[in-house]
Amino acid sequence: MGIELGEFPALPKQESGRSARLSYMGGTPSKYSRTGREVLERMRSEGKIEGEGPLLRGNPNNLKLIADDGQLIRIDSKIDMAHTVDAVTWWNNFGREFGPKSPEVRKFMLDSGNYIFQPSSKNRAEGARLGQTYQPPLVPGFTILVK
Repeated sequence: MGIELGEFPALPKQESGRSARLSYMGGTPSKYSRTGREVLERMRSEGKIEGEGPLLRGNPNNLKLIADDGQLIRIDSKIDMAHTVDAVTWWNNFGREFGPKSPEVRKFMLDSGNYIFQPSSKNRAEGARLGQTYQPPLVPGFTILVK
């Protein structure tokens, strides 16, 4: 059986209503942030971005991602900042030892080398296929209340 494309399991919710992902790791930087600009320039130098100029909201420079199959995909709201090492995998193997939103965790989340631009559908399907959930932090004294 398994998870079908477009079917994504929900993350456990904290008592505050936030997902474990947001509570432990914090948010993914936007494509328009410093981290996003660094990802754009790196991918452009690797020949994976078509077009010149910065990525601005609305993409007036018409920048496009060159997909693995050569297809050109306009960079818009359907393009994610995708982790090259899945955030849940990194958290479960390393980050949980440091604690939620610790400097080490935030460094991982803000490191442009950890991201690529990827179509949202592919990014989210790959994440769902992992079948992993966020394990609780290993920091003494930290507890999580899951609904």
